[in-house]
Amino acid sequence: MRRSLVCCCILFTGFSSLFGQLKLVKTHEINNSQLTAVDYIGNYYIQNNNELWMFNRFDTLFRKFSIINLSDVSSIDASNALKIQLYYKELGKILYIDNNISDFSTAISLNDMSLAQSTLVCSSYDNGFWCYLPGTMSLYRYDQYLKRVVDIESINRFMSLSVMEPMFMKEYSNTLYLFFPDYGLLVFDIFGAYVQTLPITQLQYPDIQSAELIHFKNDTLYFQSLPDIAKTSSLALPHHDGLQSVRFSSGKVYMLTKNKLFIYKL
Repeated sequence: MRRSLVCCCILFTGFSSLFGQLKLVKTHEINNSQLTAVDYIGNYYIQNNNELWMFNRFDTLFRKFSIINLSDVSSIDASNALKIQLYYKELGKILYIDNNISDFSTAISLNDMSLAQSTLVCSSYDNGFWCYLPGTMSLYRYDQYLKRVVDIESINRFMSLSVMEPMFMKEYSNTLYLFFPDYGLLVFDIFGAYVQTLPITQLQYPDIQSAELIHFKNDTLYFQSLPDIAKTSSLALPHHDGLQSVRFSSGKVYMLTKNKLFIYKL
């Protein structure tokens, strides 16, 4: 449905026609949060103070889980809707929860694996995970038994410039995407082979859903086809001051400000 509406908007009346199709379905009070994730089912996850909240696909606050005894979560990866990954950078730990925000697994200590300097972590297929170490600009993949199975050393050899830290990493459809804001989106296969660099920079709130790279700019959400970003569509959004995060899944847009979550539906 979203694709047909976007096409209609582009071909005939611009952003305003599509904007008229957006319906505000729910708002929720949120306190000082920036960290969010959404899965392909349409469940939405957010850290709200010392709790992790889950909104189900019916836009209902389904679960709350206290994380008061832990430090702030650095990233939430909901690529596997049945096994949500929480990364605690300060503690050097990874935790996994189910989609009811319960049944915590035993924490994985990255410190014990000589990965204390990791700045990015994401989920991988078959219960594995990737981590990025900035000191050596290296990527490592570990399987479910915590065995290192892929080494990508010195990824700066794939770049023509000295670049800053990557800000986003995600595996999707047997492909790993690593985004450097000032350089582009580096693409690797699951065996660690370099595939290409997509020349797209300065993405805001990037995510990958349904074979599309999704990002935000100037009150507009952009959808670019993967793996080559050859096709682009867009969706005009209502303006909100103090915007902290934008996510899209299953025909819904989740816009988070400093104190409120707005859920829109196409």
